[in-house]
Parts: sequence; C-alpha cells; structure tokens
Amino acid sequence: MPVLSTTRVKSRLEVRIHFRNLLSAVLPDADTASINKKLKDRIRGSQDLFLSHEIMLRPVSYESLDLPELKVLDAAILGASAEQKTLRQAFTPSKNEAAVFLVDAILDPNGMPISGSALPEYGAVMIAKYASSWTFGHEIGHLLGIEGHTSSPRRLMYEDTAKIEGIPVLVWTELVTMRSSAFAQPVV
Repeated sequence: MPVLSTTRVKSRLEVRIHFRNLLSAVLPDADTASINKKLKDRIRGSQDLFLSHEIMLRPVSYESLDLPELKVLDAAILGASAEQKTLRQAFTPSKNEAAVFLVDAILDPNGMPISGSALPEYGAVMIAKYASSWTFGHEIGHLLGIEGHTSSPRRLMYEDTAKIEGIPVLVWTELVTMRSSAFAQPVV
C-alpha cells in the first residue's frame, strides 16, 4: 500500500511587474541593454529570495517615462500623495499586475529622503535611485500585504533596508500573507 504524504506542496506563484523609469540620469534614447543589466543587478537578490519560496518576481515590461515633475516624489503618511496618484495615472497595469516606478528621490512628510514606498491599493511601488539592493523586495513585500516593519536586521521587512545583514529571511506569517495576495498569481 502506497504511503500518502501529508506535506502540502506549494504551488509556484508569480508577481508580474511593469518597470517604469523616471530617473534623470536615463535619457529616452539611452542604451536599453545597459539599463536592463543595471536593473537586473539591482533586483536579482530579491528575485532569488522570493523564488526560494516559490514566488517568482517576473518583469514583464520596461519603459522610460518623460515626466520631469515626478522625478522626486512626496510620500504621504496615510494613502497616496498627489504626486503618487499622478504617477499611477501615468501607467496603470492590468488587474493583479504591479508597477514599479524608479525615481530620483522620495521624500517623507518631513522632507527627509526614504528609499521606497508601496501603495498596494494602486498596485504600485516607488524605488529611489539611492535605494539599497533589498529595497525592491522589501517594498514588494508591502505590496503583497505585509504591513509594518520588524526590528531584526536579518529580516527583509527590517525598517532600514540599507542595514539588512546578509541574505534576509522571510518568516512563515509573511509568506502566508504574500502568497495570499491578489498580486501573487499561479504560474500557468
């Protein structure tokens, strides 16, 4: 008689991501291959971390937008700032797909720079050019439903991504939350 496993098999999920570049340093006629390589280098660690948990962060499109008024964003405390709403109107991905906007800077309500901001209700993440290599994954975590931050610098959801130690971990409750997000769709 065959033995039945009680271990639940995780299905692989994907988060489809559209990248939109508003960085001053990138001109509309810039070398796309060079830009794509730099972008891949910046997000590779987060992609590998998520993939180790059967969540694929899949870039599906890349485009530079000429919106000089939105290169520096105001990050509102509650909800989206007017600039973030305007940016979101500049590009609206399909349902259950995300947009990642690469910008020069993001300022908190006190005028202090922050490295990233997520607006799950808009399906959008903003990443500043000075962000650490883990900021992308951290903000995707917020997009997928993780609220707040942890006090451990060994975790991806640590409040200061520049001070994350080594390869960060995701804990079970974070994984359950992220896998339950409408942005995390089964791979077909």
